[in-house]
Amino acid sequence: MTRNDTEEQNQGLPDEALLASTRTGDEAAFGELWKRHANAGAAAARQFSSIADVDDLVSEAYLRIFRVLQNGGGPRHAFRPYLYSTIRNIALDWRQKLPVVSLEVAPELEDPAGDPETTVIERSVTARAFHTLPERWQAVLWYLEVEGMEPAETAPLLGLSPNATSALAVRAREGLRKAWLQAHVSEASVPAGCRWTTNRMGDYARGSLSRRGRERFERHLETCERCSQLLDEVDDLGGRLAGLLLPLSLGGTAGVGLLAQLSAHRAQPVGQGVASVRVARPTVARTAVLVGAGILALATLATGAWASSTGWLGLADAPMAADPADAPPTSTPYGSPSPTPTSTMTPTETAPPNTGPPAPPRKPTDLSAPAAPQLRTPIDGALTNTSLPLFSGTGEPGAWVVVNLVDPLTFELVLLGRATVGAGADWSFMPTAPLPDGTHVIQVSQTDAAGNRSEAVTLSLTIDTVALAPVLDPSSPSPQLYLPAVTGSGETGASVTLRDEAGAVLGTALVGSGGRWSIPLPDPYRDDQTLAATQTDPAGNTSIASDATTPMSFDRPTIPSPASGSVIASTGGETIVQIELAGHEGMQVQVLIDGVGTGNTHTLEADPIPRVTPPLPDGVHTIGVRYIDTTTGAVGSIASISFEIAP
Repeated sequence: MTRNDTEEQNQGLPDEALLASTRTGDEAAFGELWKRHANAGAAAARQFSSIADVDDLVSEAYLRIFRVLQNGGGPRHAFRPYLYSTIRNIALDWRQKLPVVSLEVAPELEDPAGDPETTVIERSVTARAFHTLPERWQAVLWYLEVEGMEPAETAPLLGLSPNATSALAVRAREGLRKAWLQAHVSEASVPAGCRWTTNRMGDYARGSLSRRGRERFERHLETCERCSQLLDEVDDLGGRLAGLLLPLSLGGTAGVGLLAQLSAHRAQPVGQGVASVRVARPTVARTAVLVGAGILALATLATGAWASSTGWLGLADAPMAADPADAPPTSTPYGSPSPTPTSTMTPTETAPPNTGPPAPPRKPTDLSAPAAPQLRTPIDGALTNTSLPLFSGTGEPGAWVVVNLVDPLTFELVLLGRATVGAGADWSFMPTAPLPDGTHVIQVSQTDAAGNRSEAVTLSLTIDTVALAPVLDPSSPSPQLYLPAVTGSGETGASVTLRDEAGAVLGTALVGSGGRWSIPLPDPYRDDQTLAATQTDPAGNTSIASDATTPMSFDRPTIPSPASGSVIASTGGETIVQIELAGHEGMQVQVLIDGVGTGNTHTLEADPIPRVTPPLPDGVHTIGVRYIDTTTGAVGSIASISFEIAP
């Protein structure tokens, strides 16, 4: 296959297939991902143009993602939000080299509008709800609701038709509403008297509440302004995703800047190929203006080695929300109140905070910074189901390793904790306060005995401690002729287990890339029982049981003769037994003797049809019969009798 053939083939593949091919080392597949998302990456990188050159950020982001994919990590479906987060992480990493200057030279900034506490809570709740969805649902919502793309534009990225993309979006929006409401209920701020109503807002909107439940729901709305407002908001949740998720992905001002640009400029596919991945670190002639803890800041960057490319979007540069806590010495301990902002900040390096053991004494003769610490756990892009992850690695013996959490709204560093590097160069640390579910950006650095601080290692860690229950599709009306497959939706990569009313396992299945699963219903099956399913997600969490199916029953053929439980006289070792088969005229049936099919099918008539068995030895035997569709291979539930052949 020629290079042109490969490129044409890749152009027709969805992102999911290209990501899978990249994991196997296919550089051409990754080149197609570059072309598809380069415009969007450039728009995101321009929000940090005061920190680094746009080309530098985009090239470094693609190189890091390529390495992560080749190591088996990285995204499975939603490539673009992962690209945005990577660009932000690199900007944070490179920003560590920015010298800090006094507030006296900083321009005045306007206070952000709105209630900051409400904004932080709303973003955290929405992000938590969004990240509980199957990854394919996240992808379609990101492209349609956040990026504002049309189904026809999104379809090639997902490997679907425009109509299928729209249908997937409908399911994803409904799933987001449910997850968002569930996340709101889990918030401690929800009054106990509102939890019943909040739990049933989705049912109320779909009209599936009982009459009594609907009356109770509406009585509560008459006296509760909070729940009335929440009910209005849930219907507009999709329309508010961009304003909530982009700032979380890129940071406060950067996310808002990109949102404004996306509203005015729609990124078009890039037609040029990718010859190589260039990586150039930004120059060191940088200055930063910090405005105190919790306040957005500005950063400026002297011209880098490359001129910024204007061939993609031609969008104006926008200031970024700089990190007001540039180094571990000024970070806030996790779970503690933020310190009162000081009026000025100077380039003078300060000792680490006096929380924990005292810092090692300085040695003025040692002015060289140590190398960045090495991490064993967690790896970049890791997914874990523990809220108290173990951080471990190697470093310079005697140095302090500082683990910081990057606040997604302000870029402020929040101190998770410290660890001393032992004589064997090993260190480990586990947070004392649990981290919430979601994707976190972590920075790890070390300070040697002389007080020199290393560059920070930046990684992404996703914590997922809750699995949502899978959704079962409605069952067909009963009685049914053929055994159906129980189908439904769930989280991509999760394992679904189907159980009957007694808790017996009927089957398991993996949720596919489209968020769908299917488990054939086994036989024998007892009529009029309900089924339910649980799912274990890729992080190892097992959900509660799903809503039960409606009871199912089956129409089976019959065996009028011989009667079940009868004794048939033996003819001396092997006996041929005469049987009768009955059921729907014109239907085909299959006979099973002692659980094994005879290999033949029989067409039923208006009256029972006579048949004979092959010679059977003395003893107890079973005869079973079931409907069969010879075209599709579908089979029905077995009706059986037992009898004994005796002398």
